[in-house]
Amino acid sequence: MCFVGARYGHFPAMLSHINIKRFTPTPALVFLNILSLVMLSTSDIYLLITYSSIVESVFIMLSVSGILWLRWKQPDMIRPIKVSLWIPLVFLAVCLFLVIVLCYARPFEVSMGVIITLTGLPAFWVGVVWKSKPLWFQSMFCNMTCSVQKLFLSAREE
Repeated sequence: MCFVGARYGHFPAMLSHINIKRFTPTPALVFLNILSLVMLSTSDIYLLITYSSIVESVFIMLSVSGILWLRWKQPDMIRPIKVSLWIPLVFLAVCLFLVIVLCYARPFEVSMGVIITLTGLPAFWVGVVWKSKPLWFQSMFCNMTCSVQKLFLSAREE
């Protein structure tokens, strides 16, 4: 997911690079490995499930809300799959129920999940939104990743 997201500009471009010897997205795999190790550092698995479920429910709820909004604002838009309106409405209601119940039952865990999610905003801004990065900043990341990219480009030309 990180590799494809980076290729489409949703993650920093460094995660979209491929190891030319093994044809694997090494930076994305290392990033996911580090995230997994951070998640394993907690001793309470239920706490981790609560953190991830609140964040997942909120973002799924936002996605389904976006689908419903587009259906209302652009009803004649071409869609590859037409679904009856009651299905996303029921799904949205279930997600909303999960979010409300978790906010009521576990407010501390919900706030920690929100804080963890918000820590990704600076990385997203630096890696994706900020287009006019200074040369020293670009060269710092180029030293880590551009050599692999140059090898890949030279291998393609041969």
